[in-house]
Amino acid sequence: MDFSVVIPTYNGAERLPKVLDCLQAQEVPPDLQWEIIIVDNNSRDETAAIVEQYQSTWNIDVPLRYVFEPLQGAAFARQTGIRQAHRELVGFLDDDNLPATNWVAEAVEFGQQNPKVGAFGGKTEIPIRPTSKSEYQWILFIYSAPQGKYSILKFAPYFCLKNRRNIRGNCYIQRFSLW
Repeated sequence: MDFSVVIPTYNGAERLPKVLDCLQAQEVPPDLQWEIIIVDNNSRDETAAIVEQYQSTWNIDVPLRYVFEPLQGAAFARQTGIRQAHRELVGFLDDDNLPATNWVAEAVEFGQQNPKVGAFGGKTEIPIRPTSKSEYQWILFIYSAPQGKYSILKFAPYFCLKNRRNIRGNCYIQRFSLW
């Protein structure tokens, strides 16, 4: 089973190095074929130069690809990433998401063990401390799992939503043969 990581970015020159460093440090089985696709969503900063610099010093046997999407908006960037991906499973990260060293391996393993699951995601930790009660409530609202009418199936350490229209835009994996 193959895996693509798609990272849409807009003016991500300062954020991309951290996520790319995390992806370079992934601990994956030696036979796993995977790739990383950076989708530059019409950035005005040095995003392209940062990716080019990483490509020139990339020290792992994983393709690091750069694609430019001129239409502004995360949806356009994600769709471009999907069109560029040539793998069964596509994992979406935002340019400020820092995956654990086992993120790729765990996602692929979960996908192999659950071939009928079309989309799934993992636990998201927020490495900031709220400074006010209203900020804390906003963070809980944004990052809490949907409750009530949406059915959540827990597959440790991932969550699957039955209603595919409500999968978050970042930190989730999609299986294209079932989508």
